[in-house]
Amino acid sequence: MKFTDGFWLMRDGVRASYATEVRDVRAGEGEGEGSFTAYAAVRRVRERGDTLNSPLLTVTCFSPAEGVIGVRTTHHAGKAARGPEFTVHSTGGAGHVAREGAVTELVSGPLTLRLDAAAPWGPEFLDEEGRRLTAVERRGTAFVTTPEGTHHMVAQLGLGVGEFIYGLGERLHPVRQERPARRHLAGRRRHQQ
Repeated sequence: MKFTDGFWLMRDGVRASYATEVRDVRAGEGEGEGSFTAYAAVRRVRERGDTLNSPLLTVTCFSPAEGVIGVRTTHHAGKAARGPEFTVHSTGGAGHVAREGAVTELVSGPLTLRLDAAAPWGPEFLDEEGRRLTAVERRGTAFVTTPEGTHHMVAQLGLGVGEFIYGLGERLHPVRQERPARRHLAGRRRHQQ
């Protein structure tokens, strides 16, 4: 579903609430010992009144298998599940959580997810040498409401020029639609008459 009109503008009637800062992080909640749950406010909270009439996003980070990190973002998850859903097979105990000050890390094999609660919202994925693979950039996690009243969650990862991600269902080659020559020529003749 497309929520924006170009890059900067939202479509008419669409409201987006973007995660801006971490309010709380709790290790071991949601998916067990090798996981953590972060609660993200959608605007800066300077005082208690800033939390009124404002969504709070729940972001659960877990590791179902060695070298795999899952991120689940929800808002009001208590409703009946409508699907589509699929089962994530877990080997259990694949990751471990480490906390040092405001930084929480989920490590699973060579992959690390780092979340700094003192900085603006932006979980980072790092390799085993600490190099940044990708991250959730500003306006990368959101709760969106459409004019029809439907609710959607948005998640975006930052990629550099020339970087690709495989395994998310896309094709590994350009999609070409070739039409038979006769049908194409017949269409041209009709437009010329």
